Amino acid sequence: MSYTYAHPSISDATSIYHLAQRTPQLDRYPEYFYLLWCRDFKKTSLVAKKSEHIAGFIIGYLRPDDPQTLLLWQQAMSKEIINKGIGIKLLYHLTRQCSLKGTRFIEATIDPNNKGAERTLRGISKLFNTEFSKEDIFDENLFSTNHHKEVLVRVGPLAEGNKP
Repeated sequence: MSYTYAHPSISDATSIYHLAQRTPQLDRYPEYFYLLWCRDFKKTSLVAKKSEHIAGFIIGYLRPDDPQTLLLWQQAMSKEIINKGIGIKLLYHLTRQCSLKGTRFIEATIDPNNKGAERTLRGISKLFNTEFSKEDIFDENLFSTNHHKEVLVRVGPLAEGNKP
């Protein structure tokens, strides 16, 4: 059986929360965060399901000061599907849906050591035949707690001519 890709519902929030908690690369947020996310940002987020079981998710939002840019907040895959191409498929479907509604750029802030996230974003850049760039955005000293620096990755522009 293959995976289906759908916008999350409020009833998916608990599964998303637990998957996020099992993903060491992700920052920790309370379950309430995911409930709100599945209500308010479901159109810019997707889940990968197999028999109603959530095996992966990606959550994002359109930047208020630049609504043509989709910022990816978190993406996680369960252990059984890591490195099986589901993450890139999930991001592909979300990028395609958002680009049809006017999104021209994809952004994400990532730990510079998170090579999996960078590889996925480079893969999307290649699929859409567009540019990939990265730059430091938040240095460690900006955080009041012990936190790694964040690198901004940007993919785009997504244009009519470069949609796969």
